Amino acid sequence: ASDARADRAWDVWSLGITAIVLLTGEFPVPYQSAQNAMMLSACIHDISSGERNPESLLPSADECPSVAMREMLRLCLAKDLKARPSCTDLLQHAFFSAVEEDTPL
Repeated sequence: ASDARADRAWDVWSLGITAIVLLTGEFPVPYQSAQNAMMLSACIHDISSGERNPESLLPSADECPSVAMREMLRLCLAKDLKARPSCTDLLQHAFFSAVEEDTPL
């Protein structure tokens, strides 16, 4: 059961990274080549080893269209897996709950 929780926590982290890429057009970690798997692995290692603060991956306040979005991204990238919201909890976040049906995010 704890493996499933960890898998979902990484899914939430991946959502945050994907949202940053979509927002900024760039992966939040500098890289020299198109070796995406290696880049992602290095990013995860840097965060899990404490070499990189996940907050450093967040787009600036100017790049985020809302405070709610930046807060949602911060939650998605929480270093501690237990501190990351579940998918169900994340959907209750102001970023998602303020969206009405048929309204683009």
